[in-house]
Amino acid sequence: MTEEKITELQSGFNTAFVNSAFNSNLAYRPQFVYNDNKNG
Repeated sequence: MTEEKITELQSGFNTAFVNSAFNSNLAYRPQFVYNDNKNG
């Protein structure tokens, strides 16, 4: 993994878990996934 990708991942995690105002690439931010069994 290149240094650039590691930096992008760190920025995405910083936005998701530490500071939501931190600017990062949307592609590297984790997304919330849930199972809605009522709607299938």
